[in-house]
Amino acid sequence: MSIARAMMIHSTLHWGDVADSSLWPMAVNQAVFLWDHLPQLDNGLSPSGIFTKIRYPLQKLYDFNVWGSPAYVLDKEISDGGKIPRWKPCSNRGMYLGRAENYASSVPLVLNLDTGSITPQFHDVVDNWFATVASSVFLTLIVKNGRRCLVNPLSNMS
Repeated sequence: MSIARAMMIHSTLHWGDVADSSLWPMAVNQAVFLWDHLPQLDNGLSPSGIFTKIRYPLQKLYDFNVWGSPAYVLDKEISDGGKIPRWKPCSNRGMYLGRAENYASSVPLVLNLDTGSITPQFHDVVDNWFATVASSVFLTLIVKNGRRCLVNPLSNMS
């Protein structure tokens, strides 16, 4: 549960306008998937690898995305082979909520920010660094009396 909590906090820090506590079950699903498939430090095997006696391919770790990060989904008309007007955006922004269990491991679940629906999306790009959204929480790491502190620079510091 601490992994899911950390993912929710991380998403809130980077994209607090969209992060919501009602997404907790999706964070738990992603945390369980990560726990089952990431190798342990002591023996290099994942829990699912110990159970199935099959090593999870380490190349697939590069396909993991950051939970709660922005995902850009290609407009349906373009993905169907059609055209859209010149100045209409080609993609819609959503929120990455883990992988879709009934599809390939590369197909993510994306929260549509306009409708609130969570659907698997096939034509998407995930921004793992939150570079395309502005953070509403500004925290700064400072060293005060030899101790590290997180502070909000907008507040009065004494």
